[in-house]
Amino acid sequence: MTDTAYLMTFVPAFDRVEEAEVLFPVGADAYIVNSMSPPREAEYLSAQHALAQDNAKLQLLNDGIEECQQRIARAHADMCILERQRNATQHLMSIHRARLSPLRILPDELLQEIFKRCLPDTHYVVPNIRSAPLVLTQVCRRWRVVAQGTSELWSSIALRDLGVWNYEFYVDMVKRWLSHVRTRPLRMSITCPVHTDFGYDSNVLRSDIFNLVTAHESQLRDLRLNVNRTYLHHFVNNTTLPALECILISLHPKSRIGELPQPSAPVFHSAPNLKNVAFEGDGTSTHIIPPSISQQISHLSFDCNLLLDFTLLFQDFPHLQQLTVKLSISPDTLRIRLPPREGDMVVAHSLQRFEVCLDKGLLDFGSPLILDMLFA
Repeated sequence: MTDTAYLMTFVPAFDRVEEAEVLFPVGADAYIVNSMSPPREAEYLSAQHALAQDNAKLQLLNDGIEECQQRIARAHADMCILERQRNATQHLMSIHRARLSPLRILPDELLQEIFKRCLPDTHYVVPNIRSAPLVLTQVCRRWRVVAQGTSELWSSIALRDLGVWNYEFYVDMVKRWLSHVRTRPLRMSITCPVHTDFGYDSNVLRSDIFNLVTAHESQLRDLRLNVNRTYLHHFVNNTTLPALECILISLHPKSRIGELPQPSAPVFHSAPNLKNVAFEGDGTSTHIIPPSISQQISHLSFDCNLLLDFTLLFQDFPHLQQLTVKLSISPDTLRIRLPPREGDMVVAHSLQRFEVCLDKGLLDFGSPLILDMLFA
């Protein structure tokens, strides 16, 4: 028996390890380890013998650990194979379920009608990846083909033109959107922020969105322009609008440095089918519409900061059938100049409908005298 005492239950094969305990030197042996005296010969031999035994046991333990690691690696490899087989089987199951889907028996025409009813309930559709029609192209290949082939889904769009700061992905999206319209008439809203930058020379032609719009000018039937004067100037001078029937014009009241002044000459010479014109916001004027076009206007709407002279209005628009005005208590809103009572009465032979819209402030705090003057 050596001077160092050990107690161990050891399983060399490592097939099943239930218990293994190691007791390190205790008692008198601790004194020998901590002693500063040279070892005696018997102590030296005993330590050598114990070290040899421990070294052999350590090698056996390392071999056992390596074998366990190999078993774990093989188990991981087997598990990866099983996981790949499971994923492949699940994919096949999803394919078979898709083959049994009731949607596969729907004809394309019925699917198109369903898609049309998914569109947002707005006059101009704002592109959104989470709503129709863009979301319909992300479900499956068939839905994408059917949606892209249904031009009605893409015939309305609300655009935001940031000039030279338009994002490339946004321009690409608009380009694909408009390509799906094919030859169908377009409803389009264009918003150009007040401080939009078009470069040093304020050339709107630098805008990729503007160029995409003008490329589809012949399809524009319903148009809303919420822009600055520079944008409007370039738009009407670089487009022909043969299909345009309805337009809403809202000009920003504030100007940027280098922006064009209020247009004094009429515009929209190239809109032979224009019938409906609406003015909204500040900065607009009936002078935008030339006499050649005003003769054909049948519907006018005013919700803007403008002094409206009924005498001149019915002279400039002799074939006007419907007139809508919105009155507010605010001083920066539509104001009406009535003909003098002792003068000639205003005659509107073609007018069939006259609407006066009152905002809540005017109803609560305004005076009804203006209505009395209108309908006296």
